[in-house]
Amino acid sequence: MIGNVWRGFRNCRGRCPTRSLLQPRRPAGVLLDSTIRTRPKRKRSRGIASSTFFGKGEDIGAADAVAAIAARHGFEQDAVIAALGDDAVKQRLKDETNAAIEKGVFGSPFVIVDGEQFWGADRLWMVKRWLRSGGW
Repeated sequence: MIGNVWRGFRNCRGRCPTRSLLQPRRPAGVLLDSTIRTRPKRKRSRGIASSTFFGKGEDIGAADAVAAIAARHGFEQDAVIAALGDDAVKQRLKDETNAAIEKGVFGSPFVIVDGEQFWGADRLWMVKRWLRSGGW
């Protein structure tokens, strides 16, 4: 229900997921892996997980699903699987998550500009205004 309302509000086409995202650490961990931290690959990787989950209704929680999705977008499947099991990647994700919690981050999207916190897609217009004007 909520997914249908959200899709209508955002004018999105796609299918609602049939289950909740149980393992968001896996797609997030892949984004932190050094093999895709180069700017072109990172830019290409943004939105792949969410568009696959919300747009196509596919599972993005299982490691093999994350690797298969990444492979469809030009990433090496074996490298993605290796990243998902890499202790350094897992630790970096924990560190980044803890740093976000310490800053008061919750939910998504959550944007901090000049120390000002903005939460929710319905507040992104405020972020744009802040960036144009330099504050309130």
